[in-house]
Amino acid sequence: MRKIFLLSDTHSHWNNEWTKYIHQADEIWHAGDIGSHDVLQQFISHSNNKTHRFVFGNIDNQLIRTQTNPYLVFDIEKLKILIVHIAGQFGQYNKNTQELI
Repeated sequence: MRKIFLLSDTHSHWNNEWTKYIHQADEIWHAGDIGSHDVLQQFISHSNNKTHRFVFGNIDNQLIRTQTNPYLVFDIEKLKILIVHIAGQFGQYNKNTQELI
């Protein structure tokens, strides 16, 4: 079973404690609102060539948006995964999320 370090809404904040979780994880996923290119680069540099899957959020600038995705859909360990920043409330997903699902 893969170990995933999953987070979102870092809003330009980097916590050095995350590095131990990144090193323990097989993959790093960020569900948007990274906040700054520097924080994005921190994730990438600490990931040591691990798989990282990042989507942008509503606060992310054009530079971050060119290096991330609006959403990701992929299969992993017999599961279909959707990563999107703002999906709506559980069971009351917004139109874009409903279409992706």
